[in-house]
Order: sequence, then structure tokens, then C-alpha cells
Amino acid sequence: AQELAKADIIGIKQGAKGGYSLRHEPKNITMLDVVETIIGTITLNECTTNPEICNSSSSCSANLVWQQARDQVRATLRKADFESLLKKGSCCTTPLITS
Repeated sequence: AQELAKADIIGIKQGAKGGYSLRHEPKNITMLDVVETIIGTITLNECTTNPEICNSSSSCSANLVWQQARDQVRATLRKADFESLLKKGSCCTTPLITS
């Protein structure tokens, strides 16, 4: 939760009536925001983000497949905003607090 608070995605309120709150409208927060805040930029293969580790990365057909797969995963997570997730139901057992 600390990473999400530092990224201004959630607020944390301490104490008996504490909890978490979204710092922005749910429609403006995506799963991509959350995932990449916690784990960093999504990469499925080292050569897609660090091409200098491989002498063949610029001409490698597998590299292109990894890049396309990464882009598709990121696009899917970018489309999943919290507003749409809340409308579909939630597996979250900790309710968000309101201001």
C-alpha cells in the first residue's frame, strides 16, 4: 500500500476508523497504474526493454513477438479502470473509506 500512496493512487488513514481511499476518481485509475506502481514497467522478456543484452535483438523475430505480447498486456490493463471493475463486482474484502 505504501507504493500506491507514494504514487498518489490511494490515501491511507491510520487508526480505528482508518483505511484506504482512492485519491482520484475510479474511472481515472487503471489496473496498469496499480500494477506498474508496484512491480515497475511490465516486461515479459528482458530483451524488449534492454536490447543491448542481445546482439540480435534488432533483427530477432521472437523479440517482436515479445514486444507485441507486452503491448497487449499493457493495453488490456490500461482499459481496466476501477470504475468498470466496481460495476462488475469486486473481490475486495476491505471497503474503501470515503473522504
